[in-house]
Amino acid sequence: MAVSAGASWSNLQDPFEAGQEAATLALHRMGEDSCNLALVFTGPQFSSPELLEGIRAVVGSTMLLGCTDAGNLSMDGPAHASVAVMLIKCDGLEVRPGAGDKLAENPEAAGAAMARQALDGRLGFGSGPGSLLLAFAEGARGNLSAVLRGAQSVVGENFPIVGGAAGDEGRFVETTQYCLSYMLKDSVVGLLLGGPIRFGVGTRHGWGAISRPRVVTKAKGDTIWEIDGKPALGFYRDYLGDAADELDNSNLARATCVYPVGFAVEGEDEPLVRFPLRVTPEGHLVFGGDVEQGTEVRLMLGTKDSIVESARAAAQEAVNALQGAPSRAAMVFSCFSREKVLGRDARREMQAIREVFGENVPVIGYYSHGELSPWRASIQPSNGGAPQVAPSRYRTDSVVVLAVGDG
Repeated sequence: MAVSAGASWSNLQDPFEAGQEAATLALHRMGEDSCNLALVFTGPQFSSPELLEGIRAVVGSTMLLGCTDAGNLSMDGPAHASVAVMLIKCDGLEVRPGAGDKLAENPEAAGAAMARQALDGRLGFGSGPGSLLLAFAEGARGNLSAVLRGAQSVVGENFPIVGGAAGDEGRFVETTQYCLSYMLKDSVVGLLLGGPIRFGVGTRHGWGAISRPRVVTKAKGDTIWEIDGKPALGFYRDYLGDAADELDNSNLARATCVYPVGFAVEGEDEPLVRFPLRVTPEGHLVFGGDVEQGTEVRLMLGTKDSIVESARAAAQEAVNALQGAPSRAAMVFSCFSREKVLGRDARREMQAIREVFGENVPVIGYYSHGELSPWRASIQPSNGGAPQVAPSRYRTDSVVVLAVGDG
């Protein structure tokens, strides 16, 4: 069965009218009178029941998933204070929602609850080219690595989980997650997708090392206490000088997202990149994911050209992973740090992605506070078997491209 999709956005300021306009235009561009799935990404100011009522006025009881963002992405490029909607239709598409709350208190339990609700005791919903868990999580607090662990304990370590952390324009105060007709806080929401549909995933970051390797000598959970035997904040002080003394919880993430930490991963030639979300009075750095003691770390920096080319590479990986199936839609989850580096050239990232997919493939996405995806793209074995998927991880400063094709 062929997949149909349409996407659009609205910058009307009334939540109901913005949701209704974006959904109406997306349905028109899809060329259908109904859909199976609605994806919604909005500025935090649209987080009100009227938003979903406006979308529902167009798509009825269609399955809906999304979150607030740090800016949304569409065929026209990045936009702020707006609503973006993608509608998808595929006969035989299986869509099962799930949600887990109290993420900050117990992120692993929240991830497991979301996946368990989505799985709903269904047997035979195994991984493959037509199976994926799309997830969006609280992006202001909580350990997203633990959320993934919880979800993977239900669906399996190698089941592809793709999505991102919700945003609030980089303030890291509070975000909202959308699931069905509910607007949730401190939660993770997801949809288990299967049926005659195919997915391809590509992930890249484009950041390069600007420091010598250092070693995490004391860490627990999502917090680095010491690097090379010294308070972790000193890692930034060595390279940023006196400016590091001004870093506190009010500005840390917005400052360090441009200078993230690269974590060496065994067996991989590209580091996992994350920026710290908070700093403790003792100078400990708190990240949004697990940190292992003994890990080698470096300070990272990206350029405009490296960021744009990483987006192009991620898009090409996603297309290649479709194994020849035509691309019908694409979703992009790009860290808000990338827009900070690109500045006035932010449109170049989406232009590079569109050059891979072409002008006729609808694209939607958002600037996130972190990204969820397999470590590398699906790999087609030489014996022609099912694609192999690496375990999903939480990362920042990266771009994740999800291509959707006919199953």
